[in-house]
Amino acid sequence: MINFQPTKIHMRMIITRSQTVRILAFSLLMFLPSFGHIRAQTLPYEIVNNSEYTDENVYVAIVGITGGHVWVDPTTGQVNPMSVSDNTVPGPVIGGDLGPGNNGLYANCFRKLSDIPNRRVNIPKIAGCRILISFESPLYLYFFGHSGSPSGYAAPNLDNPTDPNQGVKFEMVELTYNDLGLWCNTSRVDAYQYPMGLEVWGNNFYKKVGELKTHNEILSEWQATAPAEFQGLLDSSQGMIRFPTKTPTFPSNFFQSYIDAIWSKYRAQQLVFNSGQAGVWRGSVQGDQFIFTRDGDRQRAVIPGKPNTLEAMEGSGVLASGGQWDKVVQAQFVAAITRHAIDLDVPSGVLQDFGNTANYYQQWPYNWYAKFLHQPSISVDGLTYAFAYDDVFDQSATIHTPGPVNIKITLGGFAGSSPPPPASQTIEAENFTLQSGGMQTEPCSEGGLNVGYIETGDWMVFSNVTFPETGSYTIEYRVASAINGARLSADLEAGTMVLGEVSIPNTGGWQNWTTVQHTVFVNAGTYNLGIFAQSGGWNINWLRIGKTNSTSGGRRSATVHQQADLVNSRAFPNPFLQEVNISFDLDTALPVSLEVIDIHGSKVHTLLEDQWLEAGNHIFPWQGNNLPQGLYFYRLTYGNVIETFKMVKK
Repeated sequence: MINFQPTKIHMRMIITRSQTVRILAFSLLMFLPSFGHIRAQTLPYEIVNNSEYTDENVYVAIVGITGGHVWVDPTTGQVNPMSVSDNTVPGPVIGGDLGPGNNGLYANCFRKLSDIPNRRVNIPKIAGCRILISFESPLYLYFFGHSGSPSGYAAPNLDNPTDPNQGVKFEMVELTYNDLGLWCNTSRVDAYQYPMGLEVWGNNFYKKVGELKTHNEILSEWQATAPAEFQGLLDSSQGMIRFPTKTPTFPSNFFQSYIDAIWSKYRAQQLVFNSGQAGVWRGSVQGDQFIFTRDGDRQRAVIPGKPNTLEAMEGSGVLASGGQWDKVVQAQFVAAITRHAIDLDVPSGVLQDFGNTANYYQQWPYNWYAKFLHQPSISVDGLTYAFAYDDVFDQSATIHTPGPVNIKITLGGFAGSSPPPPASQTIEAENFTLQSGGMQTEPCSEGGLNVGYIETGDWMVFSNVTFPETGSYTIEYRVASAINGARLSADLEAGTMVLGEVSIPNTGGWQNWTTVQHTVFVNAGTYNLGIFAQSGGWNINWLRIGKTNSTSGGRRSATVHQQADLVNSRAFPNPFLQEVNISFDLDTALPVSLEVIDIHGSKVHTLLEDQWLEAGNHIFPWQGNNLPQGLYFYRLTYGNVIETFKMVKK
């Protein structure tokens, strides 16, 4: 069992029994402590029992951090500092192991679901929180204390054969709730044990994640489809599927041929990849080190050695070392190797987009455990936390909203509910039905064809595009441009329903691809979808239409959702030394507030307060030269939408 220390913060949780500490700039927002004493404000978490177990046989405990390690009584909502004196429950003694207290006693923190009034738990603002849910038996946690050394608690360690929690089925919800909002998720990082569902309601917001099939259906499908290397992950006696590196039968060299090929190719060639908000990196192998620099500011990042399979799958060792930007690149590599997203057929120096989900889990070897759980037939919208860095490019089961109102946890998941519509549909640009005549198709660096030679006023139409239900949709466009100021617009039925405009950035070349998007509200139906060049000088490879999980406050016409009124927001330079420019585009005139916030959630400066801005690009400089180095945020409020973005002061 592992001692949980208050200064060691995982990007989603306190250090887990199986993962190394990682502190990444792009992930810190998910796990910011609330700092200071417990605030009165709480959130209600409703627990719905859709499982095979009665409420009498379901146990709930809540642990987290509010100025120190605490536990919340699920029956009363009372917040209690962890103390050794809480260890009063006798636990199993296996192989003579009496636990950390050497007395076989564990924390009296679990309560039966049947004893929780209305199955509703109230939890205050808290960091590193876990709602632990076990079946047929409580778990046996050991509390070390609230603060000091030792402090925290010892969690289940199923790798230890004498752990008192052997044979106890459990799941958890991880969350942080502070002044910047709520972040919560289910997790499959160590194992899948039982279906779970998680739903969050907020101000004009709704999202759900979780499993769509019953426990037996998931186990049966695994048994019928898992490749030979992954068959041993199923523990039939426990009714669980373990993460590959937690199973002794899994090949310890599973990824080694792929890793060796990556290191071999890029000794003589250059790998260039897009990491999303952290920029474009290019690098090559020197010795066994993979050394990268970032376009724009020449920031350096290093992978200090060639990883083995364990390190690549868990994000440990050489893929969990060094400084902030080292770990950003290392996280990208963990995700890219897991998903087989590094394409060894792409020529040296050509940009690879690790965020292109169409390339994930297509070429062997890849982590089949992750692919299996990401199937849309198993997980809502294909989202789940199947490995430590599944949040890279937003593939995890994380839900975030700045204004949470209500949370529902469903034991047993969503089995029996109506199947969701397809998560997205991708339309290749060259498959247009009609076009204005001047455009041409050409070979695309990402494979297949793209449409190019687009001039102002050009248009293309795609017939029979179905929006299966009324609601908000995200439309993504895969575009490239070598000029500034390019823009496109979308509409339905020859312009009778306008969907809005999107700015296209200068990507540095006609085959340097990026993805832009906006959110629109459309009534269910089948339409002719039009793309119009408001300003030319861009190429398009594909467009993707996906159902979003946020509601729009009851709007019922095919107009741009209010969240799409603001596009292409960014801070530059980022990181910055003294002055940073905060830029954003407005499609329509709106009142806007703009604030800078520090890592504690405290307001540092107000640049705008409900100021009416016209449509167009807006840039506001901010002088941060008198502030200490570290992570900051800027918060944009427009209409009923609040969005928070990260920036780093060097």
